[in-house]
Amino acid sequence: MQSEPYSRELGAVEALMVEFARECHGGTQIVSFIKVLQPLNVKTLQDGLAWVHHLHPMLRARVKLGANFEWHCNVDFSSIPLEIYVLEHSFNFELEYVRQSKKIIDIEKYTYMITLYIGNNQCVEWISLVANHAAIDGRSIMVLFFYLDLYLNKGGNLELEPLPLYKPIEEYLKEAGYSGGDHLLLPGKDYLAWPVEQTADLARRQSRAILRTLCFDDVEKLALIIKEKKIGFTALFSALAVISSQQLANHRSWTEIVLPMDVRGLCKPKIGLNVIGAFTAITTVEVSPHNSGVGVLDLAIEIQNNLNERFNPSELKGLIFESSCRLKDIMQAANEYSHKRESFPAGICVSNLGSMRGLCGELKHFDIAAGMLVQNHGHYPMMVIAYTTNQNGVFVFGYCEPLISKNSAKAMADQYMELLQELVCSS
Repeated sequence: MQSEPYSRELGAVEALMVEFARECHGGTQIVSFIKVLQPLNVKTLQDGLAWVHHLHPMLRARVKLGANFEWHCNVDFSSIPLEIYVLEHSFNFELEYVRQSKKIIDIEKYTYMITLYIGNNQCVEWISLVANHAAIDGRSIMVLFFYLDLYLNKGGNLELEPLPLYKPIEEYLKEAGYSGGDHLLLPGKDYLAWPVEQTADLARRQSRAILRTLCFDDVEKLALIIKEKKIGFTALFSALAVISSQQLANHRSWTEIVLPMDVRGLCKPKIGLNVIGAFTAITTVEVSPHNSGVGVLDLAIEIQNNLNERFNPSELKGLIFESSCRLKDIMQAANEYSHKRESFPAGICVSNLGSMRGLCGELKHFDIAAGMLVQNHGHYPMMVIAYTTNQNGVFVFGYCEPLISKNSAKAMADQYMELLQELVCSS
């Protein structure tokens, strides 16, 4: 942690995310949509957002580029781009995701931007937040709206001290006994590299997303099933991704699952859930043709056993994170993703963000309706983001067209949800 003056050098993971966004037209930026549940006007929300902005260094951050990349957390809320968008029709997630994913954050000036969607009653009905993933991850967006909800619940009469600036996540993991490598990205293996459906340079790539939901009663039924089988939601969601990915036109027999893991609880000292930042490290699971042919629950058990072994406290070998990379190598690696590629370097990405209720409690004013990273980088064929809100289970499927076609992505999403419903009906 660091108090004033709120500046430090970026960690390797942070620098890589910054360069991905700069080189790949916003690639890895996160686009989130929040449903407003109570009538709120623009002024009230602006005041509340400004209050939260003042609390968290990464909301006030910008990157100073040079021989080293440095965070400088001195951006005033008035410098954050704020769009007022009047809804003429009902809100359409997939269309708005495309529009918002084309926005590129100027990381030298700010780390996020906001859109307020105004309905017929002149109140704000939806909020969109586009953020650089180096500064703000998916769980941090939940934290942001937890604080905003708290502020509104107190009628704006709430005083809290600004939080400190934390060190790069790699330093806390090393202190806990995890050892990162000097590689920038996961080393590719030929048998895991799926071909793109159609090659495309950066100018022709377009990030897309598909939203699906599951009612909360069905989520609770799933929770009972996985409790009985002694598996976690991450293993279940991964098994569903492996089997449903067989619907993709470019599917190959071996499947790699890339798992971004929230590692705040693994750090030394542990990092609290009230902090906004990027606290993710990667682990991977390879699924052979034999295992991918079994049922969902049997495959989920195999994946869970794999994860249990990797996160055995006596070995601490389960994470992949970059710890000692040179900035020029980071910049070169990110630049390579802006060129045409014949195959995806990594497998299906599955991100389980967990329970919004567990992280933030029951929010009165907001529901985190959907979110997806911008997929222009073409690192993996598909990304699945899953989490539960106070309303339902949310499943967002992200892909980059034309590297993956809309028909393929939709077929995978449909199969994924059909398999989920079959599990629910079997309970």
